[in-house]
Amino acid sequence: MQPTPVQSFSASFAQQRLWLLEQYEPGTGTYNIPAAWRLNGHLDVLALQGAIQDLVQRHEVLRTTFAMEAETLVQRVAEDLRITLDVQELIKGDEAGWLRAQAQAPFDLEHGPLVRVALLRSAPHKHVLLLNMHHIVSDGWSMGVLARELQLLYGAFTQGQPSPLTELPIQYADYAMWQREWLQGAALQSQVDFWRKTLEGAPPLIDLPLARPRPAQLSHCGAFVPFELDATSTAALRKLCQQAQVTALMAMAALLKVLLHRYSRQDDICIGYPVAGRERKELEGLIGFFVNILVLRTRVDPRKSFLQLLAQVRESVLDADDHQDLPFEKLVKELKPERSLNHSPLFQVMLAYNNPTGEQLCLPGLEVMPEGFGETQIAKFYLTLELTKEEQAQLLAWNETSRHAELVCVHELFEKQAAAIPNATAVVCGPDSVTYGELNGSANRLARHLRSLGVGPDQLVGLCVQRGVAMVQAMLAVLKAGGAYVPLDPEYLAQRLTFMLQDCAAPVLVTQSTLCDRLPPHTAHTVLLDEHAQAISLHPDHNLEPLASPDHLAWCIYTSGSTGQPKGVLLEHASAASFLAWAASEFGVDDLSTTIASTSICFYLSVLEIFAPLSVGTTVILVKDALGVAELPAGIAATLLNTVPSAGTAEVIRDVLSSVIDSHRGQP
Repeated sequence: MQPTPVQSFSASFAQQRLWLLEQYEPGTGTYNIPAAWRLNGHLDVLALQGAIQDLVQRHEVLRTTFAMEAETLVQRVAEDLRITLDVQELIKGDEAGWLRAQAQAPFDLEHGPLVRVALLRSAPHKHVLLLNMHHIVSDGWSMGVLARELQLLYGAFTQGQPSPLTELPIQYADYAMWQREWLQGAALQSQVDFWRKTLEGAPPLIDLPLARPRPAQLSHCGAFVPFELDATSTAALRKLCQQAQVTALMAMAALLKVLLHRYSRQDDICIGYPVAGRERKELEGLIGFFVNILVLRTRVDPRKSFLQLLAQVRESVLDADDHQDLPFEKLVKELKPERSLNHSPLFQVMLAYNNPTGEQLCLPGLEVMPEGFGETQIAKFYLTLELTKEEQAQLLAWNETSRHAELVCVHELFEKQAAAIPNATAVVCGPDSVTYGELNGSANRLARHLRSLGVGPDQLVGLCVQRGVAMVQAMLAVLKAGGAYVPLDPEYLAQRLTFMLQDCAAPVLVTQSTLCDRLPPHTAHTVLLDEHAQAISLHPDHNLEPLASPDHLAWCIYTSGSTGQPKGVLLEHASAASFLAWAASEFGVDDLSTTIASTSICFYLSVLEIFAPLSVGTTVILVKDALGVAELPAGIAATLLNTVPSAGTAEVIRDVLSSVIDSHRGQP
């Protein structure tokens, strides 16, 4: 048998550090990531075996081992790797012992494989599936990717169909090479300078009172102690977060800092917290070790209020998030803190706010339930605070998309209504109005014009249009063409518009001749809705053949940049369609019947205001901003308005509410 061809690539910084830690404690399961599911029903073992094998071939990182070459750690990626599904029969009934043994069995990083799959059969239609990977090739997010793709592949293979998954655009090795190429020079220095300033003079160790002398070397022996916040405390914490405009992570970090201050009597406290490390869309569908750890430093002053501490933590978290591109491993190397075998560098307490990773598994014809491994005996830090499984379950319930929406594109929801009620009013803006049929036809013509310029799936299109019917037409046209629009507010400062145009590098810009003077110099091909109207009108007005699918981009909305440079947030059709389905369910057609759209399309709330009513066949009333609601004609009965108190004075808000109430007088 010929040996399988192998290619060598540089390891990522995270892999390099984890490999080094493994050398200190070889032959342990400290860095294993196991997951198990109980399967009840008819299991197609061959389809499951095929799905697992497809995953291994799809993700190079699952065919990777590690070795030193010329004093450099490299990933060795095998061209082919056969993974056997280890099927075992339950004989003595010690299922829990089997699970623990499988989960804790060590991996050989040099020879691999670094993924194992086992199936325990206790009866013909009762199985437990266990999947285990080493952390050096995986993380929590990866488990969600794996579960999702395993579900799709198994479903297809049980029906005798080919894989429904499209080829991955990049592999983990590409990311590792990009990381090393990018993180040098000015980019590296900027990140290092921030963290050096932030952590300068920080205490190397948190002095917690210990019942026994601190060991000379970390053993990672630990225990798990569960606790729950009662309903009253949870409600109070949620209210506090709303009042202080902080996230739950920020609030829990501040509470943890107070607790650590009281136990250690230290005022200067550093803790760590993990972030997904997948800020770029191309990384979201990859299995691999991306998670990064950030250090949160806070000076606790007993003379100040908790709200003041919370504000300090909020700013620290936002600053840290803006500088998360520097891997923790690289940070340690650059800062060169004093090292010791009996504690981790920079921090020894971790706060893990575990957002759901999507590792719930659904397999056709089977009842699937996640299976635990009992209490963990492994501790990587002195203390790790993890928010509870119950909270994760609640978040999963809130974010369950399958009960809300089928997987469709946003513009397809509008097209369905345009076909059903072409003569109904879709959008009103001042004296202008347009029906569903008229809006659909004009958007189709513009979409065909954009396609003739090369606009297609995942391509960004700049959109700088005055607020009005033409703006909605242009938004729909970009989506229908298959592209994703980048909203550019003509009222923005030239410096911000310049940055956004350069950063998104959109090859096409849709605007109006009256706005050209406000736009900075750019290289995009410009489509002027007014001057090019005749050429656009020559295109057919029927619906286009779809190019985009639900997993393609719908838009790129930039953050405010209040904590640094604005960042473009990429959003897909599927998530937006789910959001719109929730809105239709939550508000209903009656509440959406006349929706006031007062938010700039540069903010995500505009998606609700514009596309929610268009997805259910009701009317959108466009106004300049929330203050424009008071100027609506008396005959318009607004049913839904989303705004915040800061959008106007109390007097104006009172007038707005009065006008809405007056419009409903005499109605039930």
